[in-house]
Parts: sequence; structure tokens; C-alpha cells
Amino acid sequence: MLRSLVGSEMCIRDSTRFAPVYHRETGQLLNGDFPEGAWYNPECSGAEFWVQMKSPGQGLRLHWDKDESLRDHCGLTICPALSTVTYMSDDGAPTLVLDARVDNQGNSVKADITQAALSFPRKFKHFKFDGELLHSIAPHHAVHPGPDPRLSILVNIWLDHHPVGVEPISQPVVDMMAGPDIRVGFVGPEQWGGVKELEVESGEDGVVPAEFGPTLTEHKLQYRVPSPHPHPHPHHGGTENVKEPHPSPNPHMLLISYAPGAAWLR
Repeated sequence: MLRSLVGSEMCIRDSTRFAPVYHRETGQLLNGDFPEGAWYNPECSGAEFWVQMKSPGQGLRLHWDKDESLRDHCGLTICPALSTVTYMSDDGAPTLVLDARVDNQGNSVKADITQAALSFPRKFKHFKFDGELLHSIAPHHAVHPGPDPRLSILVNIWLDHHPVGVEPISQPVVDMMAGPDIRVGFVGPEQWGGVKELEVESGEDGVVPAEFGPTLTEHKLQYRVPSPHPHPHPHHGGTENVKEPHPSPNPHMLLISYAPGAAWLR
């Protein structure tokens, strides 16, 4: 699932044209092949967006994107259909996404984690993933964090649900934001620095334990993100199992497959 959702684009469109782009992306998420005329109610669907800036070395704890007001007032957890990050700078910590989910009562779905993705910031890079997946900004996994702030635009796509307390943009603001498309030439994964695939076995060193949630105790996670550069293993004397479709010393994306028991959520 994670592999099919990794993408990069260098195209910033005016605000009035977001809908067709995310309609297509959401369809790829839900069905793999979104049929023309597939139905959802546009009256209670839309895009929620905000801008995020983090100082060098600053992160964001593990969390699920959700309707925050509904969770706070009713105890229900509803996640968006699609979460996206568009990086507006080259510096800062990567986005970590784990194949771990939560139920409607806010309880973690206890299971082994099979996949993870680590997306490193590149200016104008567009990264999308299933809105139900656990994620964070992970400064301890940064390769070259850089001296400047990490700036990004976050857009969550909601289908058949309108987050409580989130209001439509007023028409004067829409008119002010609208204008000609700003187009920047497409740059693919090779130019970003390539994609690396790593396989992680259970019982290896470097395991990261984490507890998180409203009181930082509700969910327990264990996982490991190895370096994107192959290196000798301290006990086995060999190198990690690395598949590298686009060799590069500094990949823009790290895709991780976990052996049974190597990573889990409880």
C-alpha cells in the first residue's frame, strides 16, 4: 500500500484547480483505478489545508491525522481519505509514515508493521499517503537537516465527512488566491536523489521504542529505521540487504519492508 502512494511532482496549481488533482489522487488511493463517475457527496467533501514551519532539528510526534474536534468532544476518530505534504524547502527532518492504523474509538490496531516510508524534504516535492496511516516528523532520522526552517503545505482530502469547526474559505480570499498556474518543470525520483528500498529483519540493533497518544501512554510502538547508506552490521559483519533502483548518496525516499516481528504497534 505504501509503495503505491509515493509520488513527487513539481507543479503548483492555483487554488481553484486543486479539486481535479486530488480527485484523481484519491481515486488511486481507494481503488487503484478510479472509474469515471464514481460517487461521493461533494457537499460534505473537500480539502483541509494549512502551512507548517519547523525550525532546524524540530520534529512532530507520532500521530494520526483526524477530525480533532470530533475526537475531543465525542471520542470518535475519523481520518481523512488522503494526506499530502508539499515541501517548500530543502532543509529539515523527514516525514516518517508507518503502516499502522487506529480504530474509530482511538485505539491502535494491534499488529505487526510491515512497511514504512521516510520522505526527505526537497523543494516542491509532493508526497501523498493513506490518511489513516501513523506518521511524524522525525529529526533523528535526518541525513542532512540543513540550517534553514522546514516549510511545507499540508492538504488533507476528506470524502463524505466535513471536519467539525473547519469552515470554507470565504469568496474574497478565494478570489485573492486565484490566478495563473505557477508551473515548475517536472522532476522525477532520479533527480530528487533516488529511492532506496531496505529490508529489516527482527532482532537487529537500533530498535526505537515509542509511546504516544493524548497522554503519551495510550499507544506503544517499536520499529527501526536503518541508515539509507549500507554499512557493516556490528554483529553479522555483512551489509544490510539493500535494493537500490536509483543509486544515490542522498535518496529522497526510503522504503522499508519489515520481517515479521521486526516492528509492531500495541
